[in-house]
Amino acid sequence: MKRLTTKTVLGLMMLIGSFAASSPSLAVSPQSLVGDWTLNNGSIFGPCRLTLTLENWKGRFRATTTCVGAMSFLDGWEPTPDGFLLHNITGGTLGRFSPASGGLRGQLSDGSTAVVARVAAPRPPATAFPGITDHNGCILSPVTGQCASQAELRVPRGPESVRILRKLTMRAAPTYKSGIVGELQKGQCIKIGGCFETAAEMRCEVPLRGGSKGYILRYYEQDGQTFSAFSTRC
Repeated sequence: MKRLTTKTVLGLMMLIGSFAASSPSLAVSPQSLVGDWTLNNGSIFGPCRLTLTLENWKGRFRATTTCVGAMSFLDGWEPTPDGFLLHNITGGTLGRFSPASGGLRGQLSDGSTAVVARVAAPRPPATAFPGITDHNGCILSPVTGQCASQAELRVPRGPESVRILRKLTMRAAPTYKSGIVGELQKGQCIKIGGCFETAAEMRCEVPLRGGSKGYILRYYEQDGQTFSAFSTRC
């Protein structure tokens, strides 16, 4: 086999060095992804907030969200060579995101396409509800007027005690057209049977006496804002 001359070896080293210098980084820095993002997947609830942190959590970084549906089970995240992965509480993948125009685009585990973008500075307070901003799409707490806490956002999937955050109408079926069967007062603690999504919004089942059931909203709209109807901390 022909031996390489010193000149040839130096030439190869220069070529490799030039290629390495011009190649993109093989991994995204976790620090560059930390912070608040707005996630939009066409949900009827509108955009929601995604917060990525560097807190060590079950072998990954911790993440929190104001999103509903499958995204409400978000538990952690990790960087990829060109974006990041979102994980649920069992470690399964909730979504994978990579660069796209204006932010990052990806697909969630439910098959929907989502876009995430850095949260911009908040707009001025809404005149219809002084002191409350839209917080770039986050769901608000009717108690504080700020982005709701995790207890105010979590979606119970089974029986659980919850605290009502504002006066709520309870209906006989999970639609606005059904009859009213009762009202719940702010501060009242009740037992619900779990929540589910309908074609229009998310509803929660309330067991009543005699085996009947009532249905309340998990979130409600007021003055163009979305609010949490109850807290899971009772």
